[in-house]
Amino acid sequence: NKAQKKLKYSSNLLKVLFPNKLNDLVFYFSDFINKKMITAYKKKRINKKSLRLQILTLLKIRFSILNEYKSVIKESRVFLCSPSKQILSSKLIYNIVDHFWKLIGDKSTNYNFYTKRAILASIYSVAVIIWINDKSKDLDKTFNFLNKSIMNMNIVTNIKQKLKETINQFL
Repeated sequence: NKAQKKLKYSSNLLKVLFPNKLNDLVFYFSDFINKKMITAYKKKRINKKSLRLQILTLLKIRFSILNEYKSVIKESRVFLCSPSKQILSSKLIYNIVDHFWKLIGDKSTNYNFYTKRAILASIYSVAVIIWINDKSKDLDKTFNFLNKSIMNMNIVTNIKQKLKETINQFL
């Protein structure tokens, strides 16, 4: 209703654009952020060999962009945290992290496809909570968390590899 009044759109137009109301609006906003993120990411010169550095850069870009809309996101958190919106929230987070991996050229199709997305989704979810409460200049708390978390993704990979080797010994 606020958007309709502010933009002076007819309710019929909004029904056509967003038939599922706020559910559609949430995904539209996320796509809007993704497009801004892609534009900013393409301007950066990043070592394409380092997946972690690429993911870290994308996360920092995304949170910098999101920071412009912090009040809106704080309000939408109430909507997305409702028990009836758990599936919507899960789809939203999945779409965000899947977009990251696809953007950097991930072509995995085995179990790595899922583990990469699951690990990044958990990091992203915690980062959102830290970011919401981050009052530091230049998002220092959020970026410190992201630096540590993304650089520690290698630990999970090493544990996963050792577990796989151990299991293969018994097979």
